[in-house]
Amino acid sequence: MRPFFNKMSLTRAAVQSDDLACMALIMDDFAYQFEDPHAAIYNLTPELGSELSFVDFEVSDLTWARDGKRVVAIGHYGEAVVFEGGTVGPLEEINGTENPVRSVAEIDNVVVACGGNLAAYRRSEDGSWTEFGPDAVLQKEFPQNHLEAIDGFSKTEMYAAGRDGVVWWFNGEIWAPVQCATNLAFTCLHCATDGFVYAGGMTGIVAKGRRDEFLVSTPPVPLQDIWGIVEFQGEIYCAMMRALMTWNDEEGLTPVLEPMALASSFYNLGRGTKKMWSLGDKDVLTFDGEEWTRINQVGVA
Repeated sequence: MRPFFNKMSLTRAAVQSDDLACMALIMDDFAYQFEDPHAAIYNLTPELGSELSFVDFEVSDLTWARDGKRVVAIGHYGEAVVFEGGTVGPLEEINGTENPVRSVAEIDNVVVACGGNLAAYRRSEDGSWTEFGPDAVLQKEFPQNHLEAIDGFSKTEMYAAGRDGVVWWFNGEIWAPVQCATNLAFTCLHCATDGFVYAGGMTGIVAKGRRDEFLVSTPPVPLQDIWGIVEFQGEIYCAMMRALMTWNDEEGLTPVLEPMALASSFYNLGRGTKKMWSLGDKDVLTFDGEEWTRINQVGVA
C-alpha cells in the first residue's frame, strides 16, 4: 500500500467501520532496534491515510471507543494514549510495573486491557487505569499465565485468553479459569454475534464456547499461529501471518484462496457493517462478502 509500505510496516490495526480503520506503523530500518521503540499512528480509509501522532513506544494494540469517535492505543510496557477529534491526549500509565500489556478493547462503553501475570485493567474518564484481574489466589495457582487478548458481550460477561490453554471468564464480580483441552497459548479472542466466544492460538488451534464450557479444535498437523479472529456474515475468519483461513465445527480450518492470491500478509482482522478488513504488515484488503479488494495506494494527510 503505497506510500506507507515502501518504508514502513503495519503492526497493529483496529477497524471502526466499512470505510475507516486505524493502524500503527513502524519504520522498517529501525524495526529491530529495540532501544528506540516507536510507532506512527494513522487513520486509514480506502483513499487516504491521515496521521494522528508519532509515539515513542511499541504499540501492542489499538481499539475504537466512544461509538467510534476515539482511538485508544496501548504500549507493551503500559503506555496509553487516546485520540479524539484528531487530537492526541497526554500519555497515560496503565501500570507501574514491567508487566507487558497485550490487548485493549471497549466493552459496553468501558475500555479494558489485559496483559502479564493475569492482569486486567479498566480505564476511567480521568485517564487512570485500575486493575481488576483475577485475585492473588488465582495468580498463585496460575503463575506467569499472561492474558493475551480480551473481549466481551457486556460489563458482566467478559473473556480473556491466555497461556496454557486457559480462557478466563469474568461475570462482573469474579474471574473463573476455564481449562481447555490443550496446553497451548491462545493469542486472539472474539465474542461473535452468534453468541459464542472464539479463541485462536498457537499452531492453528481454535476454541469455541461460552462461560465455563469450551471445545477445542486442533488441526491434524501443526499450522501457523492464529493472530486475528473475527466473525463476518456467518463465517469465522482466522488470520495467520502469511495465511487467511475460515473455520467451522465440521471442517476445521480451510484456506481462503482469493485473498491469498492478492496478498502475502494478514495478521489483523476487523469488521464494519458490510465489510471485513484484513491488515497485514505489507497488505490491506477489504471484503464485502463477494469480492476481495486490495488497497494499493492512498493519499497522505
